[in-house]
Amino acid sequence: MKLSDLELPFWFDVERRGASREQIEQFERDAGIDLPEEFRQALLLRDGGTSNYSSFQRGDYNVPIPAFFSIEALRRAEAGREAFGTPEGVIAIASGGHEWLGLDYRHGPVPRVVFQESEGSALEVVADSFEALLEGLMED
Repeated sequence: MKLSDLELPFWFDVERRGASREQIEQFERDAGIDLPEEFRQALLLRDGGTSNYSSFQRGDYNVPIPAFFSIEALRRAEAGREAFGTPEGVIAIASGGHEWLGLDYRHGPVPRVVFQESEGSALEVVADSFEALLEGLMED
């Protein structure tokens, strides 16, 4: 699924500027990963922020969608991975305090989307890809 296939615009804050391709590519080089194309497209539209979609639904499982990080916040999260307890190979992309979403590259180049409900809780795989996350987004 593409961002353009969603019923609502992905981003709530329409006045926020997007990240540049150069900023995104520099983050990818520094982190040693390739972000999913749909996430890259979202960052080009708005450099992080709140989505119009508040949760991800998979069967009876509902996961809140916290605010997505800007490129600068992605850098800070990556630099502070040890302090935050983020496993090697996982890039935190959104946070709502103690809960966060991440891209899990530990099983290959196409990252799964993981969720941690609170500090110290186990990471849960919520979607097999960022594209699959888009397919299950729900609005309030």
